Amino acid sequence: MRLGKKIFSMVFCFIIIFSSFAITLPQETEARTLLQVEADLKECETLLNSLQNKKAKLSDDIKKINRESGLTVNQLNLYIQEIEYLDTEIALTEETIQSYVMKLSEIEVNILIQQESYDYYEDVYASIVRYSFMQGDISIFQLLLESGSFTDFLTRVDNLNYFLKYTDSIMESLTLIKKDLEVIRGNYESAKTTLDNYNTDLQDKMNEVAQKRVELEAEAAALGTSLSKLENDFVSTDSLITQTKTKIAALQKERQAILDSNKDHIWPVKVRAKSNEYYVSSLYGWRVNPFDSSKMQFHNGVDIACAHGTPIVATKAGTVTRSEYASSWGNLVVVYHGDGISSLYAHASSRVAKVGQNVKQGDIIAYVGTTGSSTGNHLHYSLIINGNYVDPSKYLPKGYF
Repeated sequence: MRLGKKIFSMVFCFIIIFSSFAITLPQETEARTLLQVEADLKECETLLNSLQNKKAKLSDDIKKINRESGLTVNQLNLYIQEIEYLDTEIALTEETIQSYVMKLSEIEVNILIQQESYDYYEDVYASIVRYSFMQGDISIFQLLLESGSFTDFLTRVDNLNYFLKYTDSIMESLTLIKKDLEVIRGNYESAKTTLDNYNTDLQDKMNEVAQKRVELEAEAAALGTSLSKLENDFVSTDSLITQTKTKIAALQKERQAILDSNKDHIWPVKVRAKSNEYYVSSLYGWRVNPFDSSKMQFHNGVDIACAHGTPIVATKAGTVTRSEYASSWGNLVVVYHGDGISSLYAHASSRVAKVGQNVKQGDIIAYVGTTGSSTGNHLHYSLIINGNYVDPSKYLPKGYF
């Protein structure tokens, strides 16, 4: 049941922040009690603490992702530089390939010319062979018999020698051309294969780096999206913190207005403000245990040290719900003021008020003493709202602290 109320109160606080924040405080003050304001204030303070923790975590997450994003961007830049280098290398390679294509074209033309020469000489040589086969071998004696004169004979001999040398030169040319063709064709194929392999390897490497670039860009994009979401959450949370702080300030103002309008609690002992008739010996909160200095103890009220027998008064009008001797409290009086608010007065030397008695603000209900678990004459004063102890200093007059 208490959990349901707590969830309802937190939801109520969110609703106040987002939808009804523009409602003027005077209208809320007329309709709301101090108990309601205190409950809303507590939930808003809890919400503020939660939002501040969330903001701190978001800040840490943003810093972490910024570091990771920075590393990824640096890696990406390195890959981009490598790709740019490869692009340049590819461009140079393409130029080299183009020059090789032109060179290979020249070689192909030379091969064609050489092939035509080879074919020509091969045809000539074939013709000579056919002619020799048809005519048979011609001897020097036969040339002499067939010559009309010795001069004609010499001419025929010279022609024969020239023919034989020409035949030899044709064979030599055919052999050289054939070898040149084989070398040129070999160089052509080797250069073409080398360029093809180089271009293939370079293309494979470019594809590999391009793939890495795609992956890194995707990673960087994911980090960017995550960072953007965190930053948006951070801004949203920061805005909620500002609105919650504003609401807390408004609730504090509303609470003070209620206290002021009701002329709330007065000082619980009859002493003069800022005098040496009393001093506040212990405030609300954690303190060293007065009976065991090795331990800490939560003190749920304020201790006001003053002379034995100093009158204790009701800090606000109400009905006495307890007036008894209660173990460690000693002589104890509790007054209920309405709206779930009660005040507690302990360690009195004697009690005046009785259970069921209606008391006015300032009525004497007991006298200061040191009964129960006490180290000296003082009044222990507590304020209880909806069953929970709260800091009385927020409700008592400030001039006495």
